[in-house]
Amino acid sequence: MAGRVEAADPPPAPGERTGLSIHRLTPEQRSRPDVARLIGAAIDFRLQGVNAPEALNERFAAAGTAPLALDNVRIGDRSSRLLAWRTFFRGSQAQMGGGLSETPLIGFYNPFVDYWLMTRWRPVADAPPKLISADLFPGAFLRDGKTRRAGRIPAAPEWLSGAAQAVDRGAAIGLRDALQESTALTLATFMARFPEASEHAPRLPDADIAPIMVTGIFSNRLSVLLSDIVDFARTDPLATAYDAVNEALRQDRPEGLADLAAPDRPIGTIDLLAEVPLPLREDLAPIAAYDLGRGWAVFSTPVVTARWPILGLFSAPGGGGARAPVHAVTIHDLYTRILGGA
Repeated sequence: MAGRVEAADPPPAPGERTGLSIHRLTPEQRSRPDVARLIGAAIDFRLQGVNAPEALNERFAAAGTAPLALDNVRIGDRSSRLLAWRTFFRGSQAQMGGGLSETPLIGFYNPFVDYWLMTRWRPVADAPPKLISADLFPGAFLRDGKTRRAGRIPAAPEWLSGAAQAVDRGAAIGLRDALQESTALTLATFMARFPEASEHAPRLPDADIAPIMVTGIFSNRLSVLLSDIVDFARTDPLATAYDAVNEALRQDRPEGLADLAAPDRPIGTIDLLAEVPLPLREDLAPIAAYDLGRGWAVFSTPVVTARWPILGLFSAPGGGGARAPVHAVTIHDLYTRILGGA
């Protein structure tokens, strides 16, 4: 993930670009005890999903209920399914809808599989809210703006359609921009359809498609994602270069990135990465890896948040046993800057 460090200007906020009306909670509303507990539950729910998803129902749902059907994901044995859920949550970020309603919605969106886990909550007086439902929902179904959606779900996330060109001459910015554009529109649509500061319970669009199809495509996308991560991790010297980049990023001043750069990609500046707080550069793990033919693009995040994924671009070495060139490393705000700050 090194070489050239690219700092990109954020694209226009989706509300400006699409004309969508986005109403966020005010600081005063966020400080309300019930809302503060809901926000806390969303943070804790994601972290629980990253670390031990098998305990989500027990910890967050009412006694004797299991709203989140973990085993509906059809990936190998239970151990594989739990790994899939951990990967999903590590790459996801929470968004709230109807935060002032009797049954607020917390959506966990993972753009790498382009799926939401839509969770419904019931506030409890002087106690954390309880999870009452959890449903998978394709990102494409939310983006198209229809109140009723029928038809097939694409086999792969739509933003990946032009990704094969992103690795050409280390052009990591193309892949990053495709991901940012899709994520921005998806999140803006959620925020416009389900305003944070609403007292009305959010209602998901109707989807005239069999639930088994929704779950099946989700399972297939996660399975491919996990398989690609494993393939990259087993491919030397690419994986060795990845580890070296992570080691450089763990330093206060990641000057070591310069030593990993491809010869034709001298590092421009490391100031951007040096300004990133260490907790966002430590404990990095891949959440998506893409074999683009001429090289690999790998996104990584820390445990604490998926807002600022780090994108690394690697290519195969020219000779046997040679070090794998690292063409670029970028860090970009996938959520808050795209949405105009939060």
